[in-house]
Amino acid sequence: MVIGAVLGALLTYGIKRDEYRRQSRERWDVDKRVTYQKFLAAANDYERRVFLLQIDPVAMSQPSSVDPKQLDQPFERLQAATAQITLLASNPIPFTAMMYVLALVPSIGELEAGHDKGPYGWAAAQLQHVGEPGEPTVANARGAFIKVVRHELRLDEVPVIFHTLASTR
Repeated sequence: MVIGAVLGALLTYGIKRDEYRRQSRERWDVDKRVTYQKFLAAANDYERRVFLLQIDPVAMSQPSSVDPKQLDQPFERLQAATAQITLLASNPIPFTAMMYVLALVPSIGELEAGHDKGPYGWAAAQLQHVGEPGEPTVANARGAFIKVVRHELRLDEVPVIFHTLASTR
C-alpha cells in the first residue's frame, strides 16, 4: 500500500513537471516569436527607408544633404529590437541578428554626427540583395536569421508557404 502511494506520488510529480515544462516552453515561445517579429519589422522598415534614399538621385549624389534625423526613428527601433533579442534569445540568434544589422547598417561601428556618407553611413555601401551564397548581403543575412529562429521555435520542419495577392484570385 505504501509502495502504491509512493509510486502514485512519483507518477503525479512526473506528469506535473512535464506539464509545467511544456507550458513554460509555450509561454516563452510566444514571447520570443513576438520579439523576433518586432525585430524583422524594424529591420524591414529601416531597409525600406534606406532603399528609398538609395533610389533618390539627389540623395545619392550628395549624401550629406540628407536630413540626418530622417533615419533616427527607424534606427532606434532597430536598436531596441536588437537589444530585446540579445536579452531574450540564446546563441546563435543574437549573432545572426547582429550580422543582419551589420548588413543593413554597414558603418554601425563608425556612427557619428555629420557622417560624410549620410545619416548612419547609409551611402557607404549599397544594400546588396543579390550575391553568392554565404556573401554578406542583406538577403543572405535575413535568411540566416530566419533559419535559426525557425529552428529554435521548432518550425524548421514546417514548410514555408509564400503567397501573393495574385495567387488568391
